[in-house]
Amino acid sequence: MLGRCLLDMKEIRNVVIGTTLFLVIYSLLPAFDVKFSLIFFLFAVGNILVINMVYRVLKFGKASSKRFTEQWYEDQKKGTEYN
Repeated sequence: MLGRCLLDMKEIRNVVIGTTLFLVIYSLLPAFDVKFSLIFFLFAVGNILVINMVYRVLKFGKASSKRFTEQWYEDQKKGTEYN
């Protein structure tokens, strides 16, 4: 069970990194004077990749054990916020 959970987290990391790299490359394409038809096609592919990434993170992601009433962020406890 734990091995499968770790495998899922590695897969999620790969999906997030891959989607992010695709979107960064996609955002740079107009600067290199790429044909509009290719950019439009990659726009559709990017939407599918983002939906896939969101689905995988929500379905297979690891939920935090902390609650918002106890801890504002993962690295900051409630009551220790900056002024």
